[in-house]
Amino acid sequence: MVRRGGSGWRSRAGTPAATRPVARYRFLREAQVTAQLEHPSIVPVYEMGRDDKDDRLFYTMRFVEGQTLHEAIAEHHRVHGRQAPL
Repeated sequence: MVRRGGSGWRSRAGTPAATRPVARYRFLREAQVTAQLEHPSIVPVYEMGRDDKDDRLFYTMRFVEGQTLHEAIAEHHRVHGRQAPL
């Protein structure tokens, strides 16, 4: 596991969605919107699908080495102080 998020856990292989219908809908919507975005600063979506074995939804994205958002914000506050705008 790489990270845990709102829709489930994140791994290098994919992100399974929750089993609740609302969570599945939101997961698919997020994956579809993200897949349509094209920008150098946006990580591309490579694949979306459903695991036939356990019916979990997933999408795969390029793995990007580096800081998490939390780490980047913490570093910003260390360097510039807590009151500095991001």
